[in-house]
Amino acid sequence: MERILLVANDFPYPLNHGAAIDMWWRIQTLKKLGFRVDVVATVKSMPPEEDIQALKAEVDQLSIIQRQRGFKSAAGALPFQVQSRAALQTVALSNEYRAVVMEAEHVASILQNPSLRAHKRILRLHNDEVRFFQELSKSSKNLLRKAFYQSEAVKFRVLSRKIMSRCDALWFISDYERKQYVKKHPADRKKAFFVPPRVDCNAMRRQSLEGCRVLFIGTLALANNSSAVEWYVSRVHQLLCDVVGYNVVVAGNTVGKSTGVLKRAVAPYPNITLIENPKEIESLYGRAAVFVNPVLRGAGLKLKTIDAIQAGMPIVTTSTGVEGTGLVHGKHLLIADSPRSFADCVRTLLHDKPLARTLVAAAQKFVAREFDQEKIIKDSLDALHESGKAKVVDVDG
Repeated sequence: MERILLVANDFPYPLNHGAAIDMWWRIQTLKKLGFRVDVVATVKSMPPEEDIQALKAEVDQLSIIQRQRGFKSAAGALPFQVQSRAALQTVALSNEYRAVVMEAEHVASILQNPSLRAHKRILRLHNDEVRFFQELSKSSKNLLRKAFYQSEAVKFRVLSRKIMSRCDALWFISDYERKQYVKKHPADRKKAFFVPPRVDCNAMRRQSLEGCRVLFIGTLALANNSSAVEWYVSRVHQLLCDVVGYNVVVAGNTVGKSTGVLKRAVAPYPNITLIENPKEIESLYGRAAVFVNPVLRGAGLKLKTIDAIQAGMPIVTTSTGVEGTGLVHGKHLLIADSPRSFADCVRTLLHDKPLARTLVAAAQKFVAREFDQEKIIKDSLDALHESGKAKVVDVDG
């Protein structure tokens, strides 16, 4: 049985944020396709033992690499996200692989590892990193962070193209970003695949949608998400407080960072609950009536939108929050970009339960049909297998 090496830019468990869910299901998909999967995960700090054991139960071999912190990692020519994972160059790899799957350019240092024996190099693109860091810079209120994010954007502008040009396949999570890339680099059309997040048709849920609770789930440490919540709280929330029983739950992973700004934003409102690092999110979906994604800036496909659809939630989102999905306003969900229209859409779904259920059914049918990750990954791997051996990529070369 052939092996695949998946190099994760973060620990893919627990399943409490979009990137972890995406990586977790990719592991499951590769296993279902008949591969043995080894994982090298790069982490800020060691995960709890129970999380480590949960991942070990799903993979053949697991290596955990702690990322380097501090000024040295930020000061070099490579992006901090890459330099902090430089230890990937020395992790011991004893197996031979059909392919190495890199979860973002962040883990590109694995390609400099002399013990890596992989016939093909595959890059999973969670975001257009240049655009992502530019948007983070715009969202951040801290001047030092703004400068840091801009620096990362500049560095990724050089590195991303170099890595992408030397990989054998590019797995874009956003079809919009795939099309934009192919437009700029038409010679890469055949190796650029739209690989959406995995959708498990058997796991599609339907919720009662009773009550008037509004839910947001996202990585709270990301400036784009925190600014989205602040926008909703300051511009939309009060427009809905006349709805009887209306309340809001904001939940998500903090990845060890302070959420002081968010806490201060929601503190004046007794009908807003902030839940940091929830152990599970299924019950949060089950007690909500509407899911909101008020993100104003960002790149890539917004996994929180797809996750909410699978969970059976009707959605109100900004145009940014639905970018790259193909989902249509009024058919699969509701899209609004101004505070008043956003509030009106939320109010509509809180009151019109039949419409909410119709949108959920249509959205679930759409993603089940269009987001067949297993078939796309199989087709991509089969095509790569036919094309012969790959050349070794040197990150610095």
